[in-house]
Amino acid sequence: MGQSAHPRHTFAQAVLTAAHAVLEEHGEAGCLAKWAVRPCPVALLLDLRRLHLRDDVCALPHGLPSP
Repeated sequence: MGQSAHPRHTFAQAVLTAAHAVLEEHGEAGCLAKWAVRPCPVALLLDLRRLHLRDDVCALPHGLPSP
């Protein structure tokens, strides 16, 4: 397993924020059309958000578009 100099909650928040921005701009269909490799892993992102909210203290927004 990899290591990071950043706390887990900081990394999780960064991933969620970036994913939210990409999904807001392109949507799931747009991501698939743009990168054409595989669909956006929305279910995994929702799991990450659920675990982040359960296990980390974070006052930042955690929105993701609904799948």
